[in-house]
Amino acid sequence: MCAFEVLVRIGRDLLSRLTGPENLENRRVEAVQFVGWLKDCFVHHWAHLDNKQKEQVVDLWAALGFEVPPGMKASAEAKMKRLDLKMNMVYYQLEYGGELIDIQSDPRKDDRVTGFSPDAWQRRMLDSVDRGNSAVIVAPTSAGKTFVSYYCIEKVLRNSDDDVVVYVSPSKALINQVCGSVYARFRNKSMTRGKSLFGTLNPEHSLNPLACQVLVTVPESLEALMLSTNPKVQEFVSHIKYVVFDEVHSIGASPEAHIWEHLLLLIQCPFLALSATIGNAAKLHAWLDNAEQNKTDRKRKVTYLIVWPYFCIYY
Repeated sequence: MCAFEVLVRIGRDLLSRLTGPENLENRRVEAVQFVGWLKDCFVHHWAHLDNKQKEQVVDLWAALGFEVPPGMKASAEAKMKRLDLKMNMVYYQLEYGGELIDIQSDPRKDDRVTGFSPDAWQRRMLDSVDRGNSAVIVAPTSAGKTFVSYYCIEKVLRNSDDDVVVYVSPSKALINQVCGSVYARFRNKSMTRGKSLFGTLNPEHSLNPLACQVLVTVPESLEALMLSTNPKVQEFVSHIKYVVFDEVHSIGASPEAHIWEHLLLLIQCPFLALSATIGNAAKLHAWLDNAEQNKTDRKRKVTYLIVWPYFCIYY
């Protein structure tokens, strides 16, 4: 019997015996094994489930009263929370399921990283960058997703004095913050031929936008660069090797959403799309993956990763 079938059988048993407030304590105790199987389905078997099975797994998770992972939706019936444990996942694990406390981080030493041992999902993202692939990364704030973007920058700076990484910020307010981080990390890079480490570009202000290796900009300014017919601008654009889209959920939540779409279709290089939360992450990934397949003969892959406090989904 496969893990999914075991999960469904246990779920049916709990639903038949332990619904209602009078069974709350027994439900909490007996659900430990069930939660363990759910986590296994999310972490180890997700890529092998069909869409209907995935929906059932999400519904069972929601029925326990747990928060549904980003980009996933529970059915109306699941939202009734017939198996509600009346606790969030963190406290439930601490009080009832100590053996379940495993965030699947798997930190290991990696020669590509100094100062700390990257988690398994971070190593997978480094592998994706090394293969020249694009990636959509959905992870909570401070989970470490920005680290991958700095790896892109470091890789480009190490390999060339001419190639460029573009960091797209959703707002002008964040540009200075990103520039400060870039300078702090890479200020020892020796620049040649009048180039600067970083440049900025927004509708009101610019600093070395065509004479830098890390351009920090906003969507509308990058779109103007991409569409420019100026030979000097196009020469600069031809050297763009990676684009980092920070807070990519803005593609569906801002007046500039159409500009984000244009950029994701216009750029010919790989990209990283970062977000703490995307309501329809799976659909966005499918759209981007299809677009990437039609850009180059190499059929560039778009890696998709969700990092959640309790598990990690990667495919």
